[in-house]
Amino acid sequence: MPHFVKHLLAKVISLYLIYFPNQSARITRKNIQLAYPLMPKHQQHQLSNDSIEELSQKFFDLLTTWVKPVADSRERVTIVRGFSEFQQTTDGQPTLILLPHLGNWELFGLWLTQYRPYTAMFRPLRVPEISAFSFDLVISNPPYIPRHEIAVLAPEVASFDPVRALDGGGDGLASWRQVMPAIARHLASSGQAFVEIGAGQAPQVTPIAAAAGLQVTDMHADLGGIVRCLTLSHVS
Repeated sequence: MPHFVKHLLAKVISLYLIYFPNQSARITRKNIQLAYPLMPKHQQHQLSNDSIEELSQKFFDLLTTWVKPVADSRERVTIVRGFSEFQQTTDGQPTLILLPHLGNWELFGLWLTQYRPYTAMFRPLRVPEISAFSFDLVISNPPYIPRHEIAVLAPEVASFDPVRALDGGGDGLASWRQVMPAIARHLASSGQAFVEIGAGQAPQVTPIAAAAGLQVTDMHADLGGIVRCLTLSHVS
């Protein structure tokens, strides 16, 4: 695709995203507001628009990664830092790499396969080999707010977090009933899990953990003295 055509199409898409309601624009604007709360509103607005336009350009750059020869994509990587240390640290071991999405994992994957096998996952695969993974450390912060309390949350929470990131069901414990068995399955025998809980939920979350074969080994309070984090391990 000629560069000027690609640039023109990206411009059209960015204008659509900027001026018509859509999820990508809403998320971009919220992220800018959270990252730069002291920035004047007009500057936040301009930065959001610039970010959306860059996203559109990246989308069409991404297309070239899919259709061009692999060698062409690899040649686009011109600066690499820390790779020798990465190789030494991970040599012979399965390694989980977290990457931003659009345009990053595609190019990184093509480049990395020169040196080692690579599998890209949008989400955990439902295969025994993946399900058998265990981890020495698990951190979890699932939705734990009782549904009836969401409407009275502080604006800095309710106005920015999506409801599904807050809603813990009628009693605030629905997510824990799903999460605890998963933690127990994937936590190594000597591993530890750190989970954030709602204020006053320790007495309710502890038996849910116990039912999954986990024990609370420590509790951590926030600056107000309220227990908000539990340390879990497998029952000895």
